[in-house]
Amino acid sequence: MTQPVSEPTTDIAYSIIDDIFGWIEPRDFAIRLWDGNTWGPDADLEPSSTVVLRRPSALRRMLMKPTEENFAECYISGEFDLEGDLEVTVRLYLSAVANWFDCGYTSFFQSLFVKQTDEGKAHLPLNRFDWYEEAPVTLPRKDRRA
Repeated sequence: MTQPVSEPTTDIAYSIIDDIFGWIEPRDFAIRLWDGNTWGPDADLEPSSTVVLRRPSALRRMLMKPTEENFAECYISGEFDLEGDLEVTVRLYLSAVANWFDCGYTSFFQSLFVKQTDEGKAHLPLNRFDWYEEAPVTLPRKDRRA
């Protein structure tokens, strides 16, 4: 795994990416940031796919509404590019993000992306994530006692 350049935005992105995807094994995929640094795959594996984030806001936009539709919208609008199998990447993304939200990280994640409305009140555009029950890939769950 390539180590990121020490920059606050890059450090935050690596932390979020590691929380969401770091426990998946084998890690045979990669995520390349806007600055060229790459997270993953495991040292002895070649990536089957690489998600290339084009700008720092891409990760935020992909995770604020983690649905297949939003993933496609982000791809079409150029927030990220994909090198490899799109179908496998979408299933992995939806399953890993669903697990992350299901394991109690929702309030932490919400605190990162709360926005102020024009009236000065905090607003968070997140809906319930009922879609996770239909995620096509089953991954092991994190220990909820941690």
